[in-house]
Amino acid sequence: MHTTGAYVVVCALMCVCMVSTPVNAHQFKIGRCKQATPIQDFDPARFNGTWFVHRKLATSSSCLSVTFDWDEATNTYKVREQRTPLPTSLTPLDVQVTNVGDMVLGQQSPAEMKLKWEGFVISLLPYTFTVVDTDYDNYALDVECQSLMGISKRVSGSIMTRTQDPPTQDQINQVRLERIKIVRLGEIEAQINQYLDKLSQQPDIDIGRMNTIEQANCLSSDNTDFKFELNNNGISLMSLAGNEEVRQISTVEEAEEYVEKVKEEEGK
Repeated sequence: MHTTGAYVVVCALMCVCMVSTPVNAHQFKIGRCKQATPIQDFDPARFNGTWFVHRKLATSSSCLSVTFDWDEATNTYKVREQRTPLPTSLTPLDVQVTNVGDMVLGQQSPAEMKLKWEGFVISLLPYTFTVVDTDYDNYALDVECQSLMGISKRVSGSIMTRTQDPPTQDQINQVRLERIKIVRLGEIEAQINQYLDKLSQQPDIDIGRMNTIEQANCLSSDNTDFKFELNNNGISLMSLAGNEEVRQISTVEEAEEYVEKVKEEEGK
């Protein structure tokens, strides 16, 4: 959906403020990070590629996916996380946010990796991304933890799949209600329960706080009104309804100035 005028720029200002904060898919707890159990014989090349997040701890985002780009020469991944943040559902605009980071394999256990998101001051603190289970072709389970000065921590966990459209909880509930025996849905539900059980055995993971990530009606990058990327260069507004001047906005101050300019022009 596209719109024009000062209202669009107000939405731009809201979005700039929104993506200036770290990803919210975490639960805060007291104490230091506890070590999750990494999968043995982790194969980074097979883990490479795009994963769609089916369940994640304490998040309100939708259309969440993560792409891992493996570089064998440096033993690192370039990580790109794309999502549709919930607050934009209050606007008439379609928004996509991309966070960029780097992830280094662990020395003792390759599956216990160090992740650093670009553009966040909080990323200066240690952040661990541990793959606890995967078959590489269908599913992966991860546990994430960031220590905040040894006093508290940000904890997350997720169930990721290679396909974007596993059944939603509503679909599963509807099958139960109508007593329709769909083997595939039953198999996936059983698998999800197994994955949740595995995650529950990891430290600090409260599966009662796991949210189902909506993956239906997700737009491609070319069909979004706003496309933000947060990297070492700051916040980049990659596109906005074909408006080149607005695409140059990268700070809250610039957005505020543009709002005033548009208001003055519309008042003439």
